Parts: sequence; structure tokens; C-alpha cells
Amino acid sequence: MDLFEEAKKRLSKLMETFKHTNSKEILGLVGSTGAGGSKSQGESQWTVNFSLENWRYLEESNLKDIKLTVRKEVSEQQLGEYQKEIDIYTPYRLKVKVVESSDFAGAQAYLEKIVGKSDDRELLALAAELQKPVTFEDELLGKFTLDRKVDWFESETKWGRDKICLSLSTDDCTDEKASLEMAKKLWQDQESWSQKVVEFAVEELLELKNDSWLEEDEPEVTKDQFIEKMKLESITVYPDGEFEFWHHDGDLFWGHSIQISGSLSEGLTNADIPG
Repeated sequence: MDLFEEAKKRLSKLMETFKHTNSKEILGLVGSTGAGGSKSQGESQWTVNFSLENWRYLEESNLKDIKLTVRKEVSEQQLGEYQKEIDIYTPYRLKVKVVESSDFAGAQAYLEKIVGKSDDRELLALAAELQKPVTFEDELLGKFTLDRKVDWFESETKWGRDKICLSLSTDDCTDEKASLEMAKKLWQDQESWSQKVVEFAVEELLELKNDSWLEEDEPEVTKDQFIEKMKLESITVYPDGEFEFWHHDGDLFWGHSIQISGSLSEGLTNADIPG
């Protein structure tokens, strides 16, 4: 079973569990990403979803220490309405069906009704705390600031002569230290990695450019021209040592980024031109 089918099966199981779960009212604080939407291939309905950073059942006094993902099947029009209605860093009172144990990360809930915004003092205090900047400074790589929307730290630093954005992912980690250490290892051998990245991009993408991405009457692009047009803009580093180099394409691929991925242990493994 491929990953798509496996995810679809897990979601179907969750939706069936919701049918046999009693409705309850909760109070919860919407996180930094607000309401998003998704639609599976072949499906007509959309799913609106958002996360509650902190929440509790209405009849209880203690907040839960696990994130709650709230979802609901909606039309495309309703999706837009929910995205406008649900504000980030805002407490809400909701009528939902909660499944605290599932095949998904954290607790899951099916939304039945948004009762309204809440003036719960504890949640309002937490909302204020969440909006305070979170930063740290590294002697080599500069000052990092947490981007809560994607849950990673960003710094403006230098790679060779280029000023770039460095992003440290905190995937499944309690802090940024693992990604920071991996970034320092990458930075220790900048010259070698720079050369490898450029050569890998040429090897994997130059033929694609000349076969499928030439404008009418545009001559074939040479290796040197390809390299000259690539401009490094950012690097993302993950706690397991994986990384992504993101380049402006200089219009080689009509505005698509050039992404070169790999890891410290395996070297460069993939070249892509995401939209």
C-alpha cells in the first residue's frame, strides 16, 4: 500500500470513529497557522482544519497538554467562510467530537459548531505569550527568530559571499539544537558543498531545461550559463542532517525554484523545480 492510500485509510478510520463519539463543548486557543483546507484526489468535498494549541473540555478546569487538530468536511465556499471566520491566537468555544487516541499525531476532533469566541482569561494570557518573539543568537550563524507558522527558526546569514536565509526545522524536536548542530557541520565545508550542489543541479536539470523549457527560438543553455543564472536564496536544515538548497532560477524554468536536497550522511540525492 502506498503512502497516499495508507493516509486515506487512516482518515477513513478516524471519520468512522467520529460517528460513534459523543459531542462535547470545549474551549481552545487557535494557533498561528489559522484555518487551512485540503481535498483528496477524486473527492468533491473539502476539509477545513485548524489546530488548538491549548484546550480543555468545558466542564473541566485543566488545559490539555496535547495539540488538538479540528476538522470538518465542507464545500469550497464554506471553506472560504471558515478561513475568514477563524482568527489566529484567538480562544473559541466549539462543539466537537474528540478522539484523543488515534493513528494521527496529537488528538483529533470533528467540528460540529463554532459556538463563538471566548474571553477565557487563561487562554487569552497564553495567546499573548505565544505572540512574543522567540529568538536566540549563534556566534557563527547569527540571530534566529521563530516563525510559528512553519515551526522553524530563521536567520539572515552568509554562505560564501551570498547573503541568504537559513531555516532550522524543529520537526519532532523539543528545540532547535539538533538542526543548529547539523547546520554548523554543513557550514564547515561550504566550498565543497557549494561546488557539489551546482554540479548536481547541472547534471540533473540542464538536459531537462534544453529538452522541455526553452522559449520559442531560444538557443540551448550551456553549463556555464545555467550556473550563472542560479542564485542561492535559502538553505533549510533538518535535525536528522537532511538539507535543502533553494535557488532563484534566473528564469531558466520560468520562475520555478531550483531545489537541491540531500543529507550530510548520503550527500546530494534529489533535484527539483517546485512551483
